[in-house]
Amino acid sequence: MLRQSIVSAWRAPIRTSAETLLNCQTNRLSVWPQNPVRRLASLRATYVARRMVCKVSSEDAVKELDVALKDAITRIWPKVPGVLAIERFVCTKDWDYTITIRFEHHDALNEFLESSVMKHELYPHLRQFSHLFVGGMKCVQWQNFAVERML
Repeated sequence: MLRQSIVSAWRAPIRTSAETLLNCQTNRLSVWPQNPVRRLASLRATYVARRMVCKVSSEDAVKELDVALKDAITRIWPKVPGVLAIERFVCTKDWDYTITIRFEHHDALNEFLESSVMKHELYPHLRQFSHLFVGGMKCVQWQNFAVERML
């Protein structure tokens, strides 16, 4: 079951769309990297998370992606054990679209990354909406995080 959470945002340098597009064409991770989550004994983690960040072109693109995300949450995500929450963030100034999936522990995230659900259901579902991402799938960034709840 998904739980609501307290979300805090950190201020980051603002990039123009052109800078972001140029950066994504030269230095991005693969479309859906399957890098296992490293355990660091010195880092405390309340949970781990996987984050997708991309740029969209408009409010209409956000609405279309939201419909697709809600569809995936009802049809596909229940098949993934260990999911605590799925959160969507939108920066309406720069049209950054971010999805964060929180997992109970490292093993749950690693099992998800290697699962057939990710490879054969979620990834194809996401590709159907790649036309909404500025720069397409090659500009979608994925990162894994060890998260400690501070408040």
